[in-house]
Amino acid sequence: MGNENLFMRPTICSLVPGGTEILCELGLAENIIGISDLCSHIDGMADVPIVSTRKVVTEGYSSAEVEAKMQQIKMNNEHPYAIDESWFNKHLPEIIITQDNCKICEIDVEYVNNVISRIDYLPQVVTVNPTSISDVYGTISDIGYVTGKEYESQTLITSLKKRVESIIGKVQAYELKKIISIEGVNPLVLGGNWIPEMYRIAGGNYGLLANNAPAERIDVRDLLLFDPDFIIVDLCSSDFDRQINEINWLFQQKGFEKITASKNKDIYILNHEYFSSPGLKIFDGIEIIYRILHPEDPSVTFPQDPGFHMIRQWSGNSDYSMYQQLV
Repeated sequence: MGNENLFMRPTICSLVPGGTEILCELGLAENIIGISDLCSHIDGMADVPIVSTRKVVTEGYSSAEVEAKMQQIKMNNEHPYAIDESWFNKHLPEIIITQDNCKICEIDVEYVNNVISRIDYLPQVVTVNPTSISDVYGTISDIGYVTGKEYESQTLITSLKKRVESIIGKVQAYELKKIISIEGVNPLVLGGNWIPEMYRIAGGNYGLLANNAPAERIDVRDLLLFDPDFIIVDLCSSDFDRQINEINWLFQQKGFEKITASKNKDIYILNHEYFSSPGLKIFDGIEIIYRILHPEDPSVTFPQDPGFHMIRQWSGNSDYSMYQQLV
């Protein structure tokens, strides 16, 4: 089906988690011969060589320390990622999936093209640059085309659209609730690009950012003024231990205890993978947010993925006993 007969199982290097998720769903996991360190958590990728790594890891460091390290890299005019150029020179993947959204979050196409220019070969470079849910559908279509999986990609898009339409239909019966996504603290960063649209689809009033707007640093005073009913913490590239430690910074801010979400204990810590990379998991993310906002509706369930966890924040304390483990 599609144009897959034109391709002889192309070798693929996927440097973005969202792209890797899509490739695996299209049945191309065995074609992937190289990934970034941010893709290693994806099912089936544990033994695939890591060919791109972060120079600054978040684990074990506070947000202030990570910010200082990133600023130092910027001052030194360095790139925040390292790529194994010798691996590319040896394996010459036919297709490379990269991105052009953020030079900090993931390795970008400019850096990839610079590496390729020093190697005498011309791979197919697929650059994903989504800022909306519609763009994610386009990414799936593009990846399906270059890999000979056009039929499968269109079938997948149709399935995802039905899930989104189902949620949109459900939220019509509810009043919108003020909600924000925090992907960074100290400094405070709101999730942008596709994230505001995700939250609005799920029935939230994401009042501090417009759809497709990039992630934005805000002052705590902006947060207090907006007074969200719900706060979702999904710190980019951070595990649960780090998120729990870092969220204490919020509770130390003057007036934070007066925010509705804080008073009602409606602050949730979630896996960042369901929000931070525009792949298939963001559709699970929409359903997760809907379920949080509308717990009375059992028709939408949390992901069955054993790696999914959700913690409800009870107070500013890094002791696990102060949290309600919900999933």
